[in-house]
Amino acid sequence: MYCRLKSIVHPGEWKGIMDKNNVATTNKLLRVPEFASALSIQPKTVWAWIGARKIAVHRIGRCVRIPASEVQRILDEGCQPALEIR
Repeated sequence: MYCRLKSIVHPGEWKGIMDKNNVATTNKLLRVPEFASALSIQPKTVWAWIGARKIAVHRIGRCVRIPASEVQRILDEGCQPALEIR
């Protein structure tokens, strides 16, 4: 059974929800494939993160939506400073 909600963010509109500093500027909700494409990962990885409760989700009936702000949080969490070159 598929969710009947329309896509909230279309693939071409992703740039519209990020400001010039790559920070999410809205409270838009993303579908799993949209979230995965924003991070250049596979949707099955996103489903694994949802199952492990590593990302916040909103459940609307059987539909799962992820806040766009989670993209920035994941990027900030995974960012490691570069090593100094001697």
